[in-house]
Amino acid sequence: MEDLNQSNLFSSEDPKDRCSEIHPQKKKQEFQVDIESQKVEKTTKKRKIDNWENMDDKERLNVIIGQVDNQIATFLLELYDNYEKAKVKFQQRNKEMAEIEGDLIRLEKEHDKLKDMNIKKMKRAEKLEEMIKIQEKLIKELEKELMCLDPSRHHQSSAVMNPQFIPNPKCETGASDSGTVNKSSDEKKALKRKMLEIASCKGYMMTTEAIKCPIFKCLYIRPAETVQLDRHLRVHHPDVLPPYPSVKPTLITIGSLNRQIEKWRNYVDLNPPLSKDAETK
Repeated sequence: MEDLNQSNLFSSEDPKDRCSEIHPQKKKQEFQVDIESQKVEKTTKKRKIDNWENMDDKERLNVIIGQVDNQIATFLLELYDNYEKAKVKFQQRNKEMAEIEGDLIRLEKEHDKLKDMNIKKMKRAEKLEEMIKIQEKLIKELEKELMCLDPSRHHQSSAVMNPQFIPNPKCETGASDSGTVNKSSDEKKALKRKMLEIASCKGYMMTTEAIKCPIFKCLYIRPAETVQLDRHLRVHHPDVLPPYPSVKPTLITIGSLNRQIEKWRNYVDLNPPLSKDAETK
């Protein structure tokens, strides 16, 4: 009976308690640290630290601190790497911005040049309009002078005033009136010459733009539209080195411009420029 009671007592025991008695080392094998962080436990389990079971709490804490330091170091290295990459990108963007700023400055300069050219063209158009108005006035004055100097108009007016005057058709081709025909043609030629003289005189008084050589005592001058100042300096003044100076056009009468151009031609005929072979010698 006692044996049966003992067997019943053993049977009434909890099986978990029996397992704990059978396996007393199980709790020691479990990974337990006096730190509440479960992440640290997982990382230490994954890394399988040597002699972890034989360490005391202080040694385990030092190991964990070392691992945390390593994690911080790797994190700082990643931050530094990201900083270097961001720095390179920032430098590239600064370079692109500098290029864009250079393009903008270039475009602004081109815009200013186009604006200056437009202003020059507008001024030139205004001067052309003024010259056209002056020429129209000259034409009207020449027409008035023609009315005053043309003798045929006096004959027409006298015929209108005197109705008894009847022109003889034979006078145009008759031999008796050949002298009057020659006289009228000579008068027309003289009138034409006088008109040309008046026109040329008034045309010589008109002003135009011209550019003169900036070298002292040089006679070279040309209209602003056809000037070749760089070529002139390169051929006739080889001592002057580029960049060549820029010269603004000046207003001058056409008559004086033609006279100065003629002086320059005469000077070049007497003093031709040296050839390249002579210059090298």
